[in-house]
Amino acid sequence: MNKKDHIYSLDLLRGFSGYGVAFCHLHAFVFNNIHLEYVSLLFVEFFFVLSGFVLYPQLIQVLNNKKNLTIFYKRRWIRTLPLYVIVVFMVSALFGEVFSKDFFKYLFFVQKIVPNFLSSDYYPVAWSLSIEEFFYLFFPLIIIFFGKNDFIKKIILLFIALILAKFLIADNVESSFFRTGTIFRFDAILLGFILRFFHEKLFKLR
Repeated sequence: MNKKDHIYSLDLLRGFSGYGVAFCHLHAFVFNNIHLEYVSLLFVEFFFVLSGFVLYPQLIQVLNNKKNLTIFYKRRWIRTLPLYVIVVFMVSALFGEVFSKDFFKYLFFVQKIVPNFLSSDYYPVAWSLSIEEFFYLFFPLIIIFFGKNDFIKKIILLFIALILAKFLIADNVESSFFRTGTIFRFDAILLGFILRFFHEKLFKLR
């Protein structure tokens, strides 16, 4: 990504959101401050939208040239997977879950792919990273499939379809799954991607 595509102030916002989540979780789980757990939801949602906003230039490079797909995957996964695998082993060891069924569900980010998939949700905060990782995996392939012709219209339709799907199955799924379900939460990252598209359009008009 070119330096001109990078908005440095977003680094501060992403860092603020990340530390905000960590601070709220600390007080929620260690000091039983349930009110800050609700505040952490706002930080997480903001972080998702920022992720879509920041990833836009890299995803556009993938759209323009399929050869950039491998580069995109390497950049994303080298930054997240090694540390995540280490932490999953450490947390699983603390709970005596190493090599259990739930361990492998966490390891492959599928613990929230469907409701009530885990027997023991011993690493509950991992749901947000699962959403990010599956987005990294699938969304570049989606935009390649959509192609350059009116791709933003197709993405907006996808965003709307995800929102409508939530309403259609609302009575059959626990409300918490709408916040933590892996595929359902693509909507927040997609929103950031869409906002960045229009930001770029407005910027070029100046």
